[in-house]
Amino acid sequence: MKGLFYGGGLDQLKAQFIGSATCVVAVFGFSLLLMYFLKNRGVLRISKEGELEGMDLHEHGTAAYHVEFGQGMTYSTPANLPFNGHKEVPSEEPVTVSPAEE
Repeated sequence: MKGLFYGGGLDQLKAQFIGSATCVVAVFGFSLLLMYFLKNRGVLRISKEGELEGMDLHEHGTAAYHVEFGQGMTYSTPANLPFNGHKEVPSEEPVTVSPAEE
């Protein structure tokens, strides 16, 4: 069988396009039906408490982003939420730096 680049014409390309389009339509249709089914069963929603607490803490019990990477407990995080699953936010002790002796 010769392809498009070897003088075979557009027949092979059309057949592959039709096959790919059929797969896309079938998967899209099945996914759409599955998502509507799950939506009607109420599986795709989180509780009101989970929305207010944050999904990472509510579902997994820990923060998704950690402070050592520059994320996590930020100014936008409510003060009454646990920090990485702990009840209290760890306090940072000030680091004293002595001047270097020359």
